[in-house]
Amino acid sequence: MKALISLVSIIVLFLFISSFGWVNVHPTQVAVEINKVAHKVSDTPKGVGYHFFNRWITDMVIYKVAARAFPGDTESNENSKKYNLELKTNDGQNISVDLTVIYALKAKEVSLLHQMIGQNFEDQILLPQIRSEARLAIGGYSAEEIYQGKVREEIQQRIKDKLTKSLEQYPAIQIHDALIRH
Repeated sequence: MKALISLVSIIVLFLFISSFGWVNVHPTQVAVEINKVAHKVSDTPKGVGYHFFNRWITDMVIYKVAARAFPGDTESNENSKKYNLELKTNDGQNISVDLTVIYALKAKEVSLLHQMIGQNFEDQILLPQIRSEARLAIGGYSAEEIYQGKVREEIQQRIKDKLTKSLEQYPAIQIHDALIRH
């Protein structure tokens, strides 16, 4: 009988301990808490530190909130051309543009972003908006103007301004700069 009680106690203790998880949130991150049972996202993201949670009931998703470049790994992207933009100028010339956008996330708004879009916001929201706004900004100039570099700063500023305006409906995303590399 004592062996059975010991075995049951060990099993209960194991289940109790195995149900708890923890996440370490670094200074440039926040964690969004998701209640899997209620299908609800916590309004306030978790800040820096260790946070313990019940893994059967709760998920924690980490978001980087520090300023960063999109696309992120520029060296591999230059080789793959995945994020290069094929655009037309106002004189009908096709040009290939390698554009990097510097952006950050507002920590207090990340929960809302997660509810609206989820973790894949870069490919679902940011990339299509970048392509659209770059197409509009570059389409206003001739290939010669762009090639000579006379309007490069103006194009970058137009893309940044248009991106900022078009992303107003997603208050968590802050555009810092748009940079044309090639």
